[in-house]
Amino acid sequence: MIILAIDFGTKHIGLALADTNLNIAFPYQTLKSNNYFLDELKEVIIKERVEKVIVGRPIGMEGQITEQTKITDQFVNFLKNNLSIPVEIFDERLSSKMVELTKMGQNKKRGETAEHAAAAAVILQEYLEKSKN
Repeated sequence: MIILAIDFGTKHIGLALADTNLNIAFPYQTLKSNNYFLDELKEVIIKERVEKVIVGRPIGMEGQITEQTKITDQFVNFLKNNLSIPVEIFDERLSSKMVELTKMGQNKKRGETAEHAAAAAVILQEYLEKSKN
């Protein structure tokens, strides 16, 4: 099964893909959060034969709901109403921090937008590992 993970942001939306047979997530692409996002996302879903979407849900380190959690929940509901495949949420508390740590000491050749796809890959890899157990 091909799974697409989304790291949602109000400016950029990171995408990552994984084939559950391989159990490895890869950064795919970063889209701009704009009026064309849904069309672009549907193109990716068709092109890559995606069967499920996982959206990283940001919650506070203590498990509390934040303003970004509420915005992401609205985004997830939007996807559920506009996609014909399952959409699930997954706790992303540490995904962005993990990406920051792996960048330390590296230059920014690929730019800041690549970080969003990398964060989506971290979310998806954690989802795959949890699903295995």
